[in-house]
Amino acid sequence: MQFDAVIPAGGALDGEYRVRAGTTLRAMSPIGESGRPVLQFVVDALRNSGQVGRIIVVGDESLTSHVGNVDVCLPEAGSGPANILRGLAELPPERMAVVCTSDLPFLTGRAVADFLERVDTNASIAVGLVPASRYMDQYPNSPPSQFVTLRETGPVTMGCLFMVVPDVLIRNAALLDRAFLARKSQWPKAHMAVRQTTAGAWRCARTHRTTPAMPSRRAARSHAGACIRYRHSG
Repeated sequence: MQFDAVIPAGGALDGEYRVRAGTTLRAMSPIGESGRPVLQFVVDALRNSGQVGRIIVVGDESLTSHVGNVDVCLPEAGSGPANILRGLAELPPERMAVVCTSDLPFLTGRAVADFLERVDTNASIAVGLVPASRYMDQYPNSPPSQFVTLRETGPVTMGCLFMVVPDVLIRNAALLDRAFLARKSQWPKAHMAVRQTTAGAWRCARTHRTTPAMPSRRAARSHAGACIRYRHSG
């Protein structure tokens, strides 16, 4: 099965990073000796998964002059959540789609395929989770990270690949805004999930499986050793 994908690629660089990168666009940040834009690495990984159809990028119109294999480029809408919703609005409302952040230079097609193969397509939202033990074994000298303990999986952190039913997310835009504001803190996101579940608005199921070796700290957040799924009840 193939899924369409949305990549929210807005945002600007500032300060020293902007000077060193030689660009004002975050998605155009050059990576490695090749200097290829970070967005190109993400697009290539989605393509190489063999499970992604159309790719919609939401960002500056100049991106497609430097990044190939993009089907549609839409102008950014002013915020991360608004960019996601703008892209999803172009897709069939009831068919699950991929949402992937634009700053994953070590994302691979294998990691994308691994995530997509685990997703329950009857769910409304699927979120990748990375087990804390796997993360810390791979990156023992990384800065302190926050983890949330789930009953079935133990301590986990959230990844950067998601599967969503566009209509569900569009109708719950306020929840997306709150999740975006809490994106750097695991506990507020977990609290949101529990509150939505206990309120009866969402039904949640979790499954745990192991994953292939992850080549980088940033890639560690791109796919999951577990998948948390939400199914909207109304």
